[in-house]
Amino acid sequence: RPRARHRLARAVPRDEERDREHGRAPDQPLRALALSRYRWTVLAAGTFAQAGFAAIGVGLPAIAPAIRDEFDLSLAQVGAILSAHWLGTLVTLLPWGFLTDRAGERVALAVGMGGCGLFLLAAGQAETFGTLYVLLFLSGAAGASVNAATGRAVMGWFDASQRGFA
Repeated sequence: RPRARHRLARAVPRDEERDREHGRAPDQPLRALALSRYRWTVLAAGTFAQAGFAAIGVGLPAIAPAIRDEFDLSLAQVGAILSAHWLGTLVTLLPWGFLTDRAGERVALAVGMGGCGLFLLAAGQAETFGTLYVLLFLSGAAGASVNAATGRAVMGWFDASQRGFA
């Protein structure tokens, strides 16, 4: 049969064609393209929030000598002050995860980081060791939202093959 096709020659389904293309599919809406670009904005915001929260943990030991002199603290008290932030984070990681699942990443991140900033401002005006400890604990407790919110945002905006990069 001269006009018969070879057995292996077959029409390629549209899905297989699309997998071979390097650009976007012609029928892909522009909104989907805009959303795919938006995910990098989400990643940048999450990275900025993580960096801001990490700056507390790195910056606090750097000013520990000044805190010790200002409040006339023992080394044990300085150690307690330095751990207050991390203890607050540890205690509230799970509740922030629940809130993030219920209310969303934006709400959790905005409320948590806003509260963290306010508690840090108040800690800068603290007069006693106890007040400073409580305010640093609360700043860690509020700032722990960044871990749950940014992790969930990456999981939601990036495919499994891109999460390691993100």
